Amino acid sequence: MVDFPSIQKRPAYRQVMDALEALARDKAPGERLGTEGDFVKAFGVSLVTVRQALARLEHEGIIERRQGVGTFIPTERLPRRHVAVYLEADPLHASISAYFPKLAHETRRALSALGLSNRCYFGSSSPREVIEGRFTCEDLLVDYRLGRLSGVVAVCVSRVLRELEAYGPVEIPVIDGRFRDRQGWSSKAAFLKFAFGRLRAEGRRRIAVLAWENPNLKFKPFHAELVELAREAGAEIDERLWDLNASALETGMGWERFRDLWRASASKPDGLIVLDDMIFNDCQQAICEMGLSVPEQLTVVLQSSDAQTLRPRFPVHVHQVIASQVAERYAQTMQALIRQEPLPAFEVAHEHLTLCGPEPYLPRTVNLLGTP
Repeated sequence: MVDFPSIQKRPAYRQVMDALEALARDKAPGERLGTEGDFVKAFGVSLVTVRQALARLEHEGIIERRQGVGTFIPTERLPRRHVAVYLEADPLHASISAYFPKLAHETRRALSALGLSNRCYFGSSSPREVIEGRFTCEDLLVDYRLGRLSGVVAVCVSRVLRELEAYGPVEIPVIDGRFRDRQGWSSKAAFLKFAFGRLRAEGRRRIAVLAWENPNLKFKPFHAELVELAREAGAEIDERLWDLNASALETGMGWERFRDLWRASASKPDGLIVLDDMIFNDCQQAICEMGLSVPEQLTVVLQSSDAQTLRPRFPVHVHQVIASQVAERYAQTMQALIRQEPLPAFEVAHEHLTLCGPEPYLPRTVNLLGTP
């Protein structure tokens, strides 16, 4: 049994880190330090505390953990490594949803709670340039080439994996859109099930949809998913009432597209699904200007997040994504990927709200192009 240095009354995981780091200085490369059980007994702390300390030491390149064997001094000292939390767009750009900067912040906090060193990386492009494939974060690529990254979490639409692949096979875990799609983490699917269920419960069958699907993504076609869920809910399928190209990046797009959908058929919709809170801000303007009564004529269901402050002028059913819950999933999954352990089962929480605007509608002047 190895004689471990004693630890004093200080934050537990930090005590263990300092003690093991001091011990590691006197050890030769490749030498074994011990097991998690050894450290628990030696320091009189919990297994959770030991694992938190070991995770941080491993990311600093001071130790190397081998599953089922123990903790060793690396044969080659690695540079300090960290998880990159990446947002491809400029977080201060006027047209970016508040959800993504909040998700980046929450992801960093969740990673830190697990003892995983991390750093934020931001692009300098607008959301539109991101969609068009522009990559503007050279810092991330530099740190990747220097071996400083232990993983990447891309919290928004991203081509980061393609950029990394330009340097050869990617040997660090990357959580991006492709990964999320393979794992079945679609928040859209969860929302659509809620939306069609809510509309069916209120007797609504003729459903209009305003959404935006990035044409550059090669995931499961959203259109096919929408058709499948509409059929399951017993809704009429009239694609004249579906607009899946209503980009939230265009000011006034929701206003214009809703008016187009309403005029598309003599038989008017009695339900409306909106998959973006930024589209909704424009859309509700059109609903008010057209004098429609909500919810008497039209039931509205919206996907939003807890990062967005909504000010509806009529009752709206909201399926709200909780950013901190999504961040917890990212952090726990990244930890498992780094350790090469099975991915944890995790259910992201959603909050179902019915919001009603307290403020009366005040008409605004619109121009001939249909932009408020």
